[in-house]
Amino acid sequence: GNYFDKKWIKIEKAPGPTEVFWNNLWYNDLLRLLRIILSYLFTIVCLGGALTINIMIDNLKRNEKYAQNFFLDILATVVTMTINYILKPISGVLTKFEMHETYSKDWVSYSLKLLVSWFINVCLIPYITYLANHF
Repeated sequence: GNYFDKKWIKIEKAPGPTEVFWNNLWYNDLLRLLRIILSYLFTIVCLGGALTINIMIDNLKRNEKYAQNFFLDILATVVTMTINYILKPISGVLTKFEMHETYSKDWVSYSLKLLVSWFINVCLIPYITYLANHF
């Protein structure tokens, strides 16, 4: 088994030396977890801003004065695209802030953060906006 001195030890295959972020190894798991939580909280705040903007645009469309204004539909699309464009570098900076131990963990975190935030921005925010103003 994986016991040493009658204590269970976790054994993993070591990553290659070029895979390791050597400067990040001094961060303990608790500090790294705190940084990851802060990173996701900041991402949620950014998406909350996108939701607020979309709700404001949808409220303008519900106003009779602007109801037939096609420009507002285009504006909502441009806002979504712009938020997606901004989320890419923000996700990169936040992933570096998390101080992962290896390049693989760094890329997985970056990809997951980007995938989830883009999904929320493109699919869920328009749906929530619709629900917020029509029910």
